[in-house]
Amino acid sequence: MEPLEQQLVIKHYRTIKKQGEGKHVTVYLAYDESHQRLCTIKLQKVIDDEVKRCKSNQAFIEEISALKRTKHPFIIEMFDYFLWENEDKKLRWCIVMEHADGGNLYDNIIQKKEKVGEKIALNWLAQISLAFAHLTTAGLSNLSLSPHNIFLIGEKQRGTVKLGGLGYLQKDNSIASPERYMSDLVHEQIEGISLQKMFLWSLGIIWYELQTGGEHPFETEFNGGYLTRLPHLDYRPNPAISEEMKVLLKLLLQIKPSERISINELLCHQLIKLKIVGFIEHCFVNEQDIEVLISQTTELFQHNQPPFEMINGQVEEEKQPQAQMIVQPLIQQFEEAKINELIQKIRQDGHGKLADILQHDHQLIQRLKDKQDLNHTVEWKHFEGVKERHGSPDLLPGIYYGQCLEGMRDGYGLIYCLDDEGDPYLIECESNKGLPIKGKMFRILYDYWEKYEGQFDEKYLETCIGNWEHENKSTYHGQYQEGYKHGIGKYSWSCGSSYEGQLKDGDWHGIGKWTYDDGTYSVGEFKEDEKVGVHKFYSKIGVFLREENYDDNDDESEEKDDKEQE
Repeated sequence: MEPLEQQLVIKHYRTIKKQGEGKHVTVYLAYDESHQRLCTIKLQKVIDDEVKRCKSNQAFIEEISALKRTKHPFIIEMFDYFLWENEDKKLRWCIVMEHADGGNLYDNIIQKKEKVGEKIALNWLAQISLAFAHLTTAGLSNLSLSPHNIFLIGEKQRGTVKLGGLGYLQKDNSIASPERYMSDLVHEQIEGISLQKMFLWSLGIIWYELQTGGEHPFETEFNGGYLTRLPHLDYRPNPAISEEMKVLLKLLLQIKPSERISINELLCHQLIKLKIVGFIEHCFVNEQDIEVLISQTTELFQHNQPPFEMINGQVEEEKQPQAQMIVQPLIQQFEEAKINELIQKIRQDGHGKLADILQHDHQLIQRLKDKQDLNHTVEWKHFEGVKERHGSPDLLPGIYYGQCLEGMRDGYGLIYCLDDEGDPYLIECESNKGLPIKGKMFRILYDYWEKYEGQFDEKYLETCIGNWEHENKSTYHGQYQEGYKHGIGKYSWSCGSSYEGQLKDGDWHGIGKWTYDDGTYSVGEFKEDEKVGVHKFYSKIGVFLREENYDDNDDESEEKDDKEQE
């Protein structure tokens, strides 16, 4: 880490050292004076070029959106995010992350050619497997795994490992021979193999290195052409690895991807499953995290008995499960019959389109069951409605089916109601003590559906970072405030046109980029949906074409782009 020429004070965060930088970001070790803890800060670089700045803003928005979906005991946590105004009055995105005090596996173990004992290695393998399974469920499995993005929390020999470096703002690193963690990408892409299988290959390579002091299971030197040779190389067993661990590693390191173990099979493998059950039974993590692990694995362990067992060095079908998870009583379970009852109610009310959306969501019951836990009951309750929604229609009383704590909405569930204009809503969200936190919301307006997915405020209005989609293929991704698109975001329409930049109360307002359906674009300032000042025009490959001043020559040169009605 580099010493700082100048210490930055960002809100209540004080930078200590520069840890690295990437295309859009500088990464600092910092001290959080409010919570009295170390943290890692990703600070947006100052970018003068308007187009590059818009791209950088979008990268930060996508990073924040991804990180908000990754909360898990074994994933580096995002503590905070905000726009920070520096002394030059320039706004810069700032993301505050959990600090990994043990560093990453590459710098602190593999590069030093240290060996890790099998017990610790299995603990870490179970933790990363749980983290990746969670990312897969959240739709964020597009992760290139290396020891650079596996981090140690706590003392090395008894600590926890967590996945990090999941987003779009990667700092530069100098890992030697990065292809050593890659699978036969060309072959796998031709076969249509999932990213999951590629991740599990990388996981196997890393765990082999940890137990052998940095040795590779297929190659001794990486001087070019490794991936071409890989399909013809033989697996090299190492005597430092136990027979049980050798069998597990070979399941991860099958060169033919169709024979490679899946993430669910890995979690149900007897060695990994026993570790997970041990995390829960021995309070390896805090109480809240234990609930996350129970919710994540209960359904999996009930329906997928461990498929592999090592007997005399061979892989055999397991005869008796080694551990069983607790099955919730019926009052704590979501019932498919209740979902069907809700669908029938919506259809009887004359809202067949909304009922069809719910009926055709074949993953819904699984998502609900994944949220079941021992502390919440699942109830059918009255929804009281919401008034005074900052200019948006009031929500009328309706129906709630979901988790409750002491009779109050708490946890995950569904809300069906109408607004005071007669439009139906279906809200699938997580609540805390009766107030919504995050989820998704469908609304039927003029016989078209609209969908929002992201954070909610206490009035069920869109807030912070979210995604909006319309049935006509229009989309928006960006910031919200009190139900309005506000901050930085990107609109796209099915015709190919798009707007990317700043918004205020739903209007294009501030610096923005307008892309036309032929790929050409212009960059400049907008005010209440109209261009103002000087706008620069570029070809679709970024060649400057001309500029026009919308203040001096309104009648001749002003180009108004009609904003589609939502």
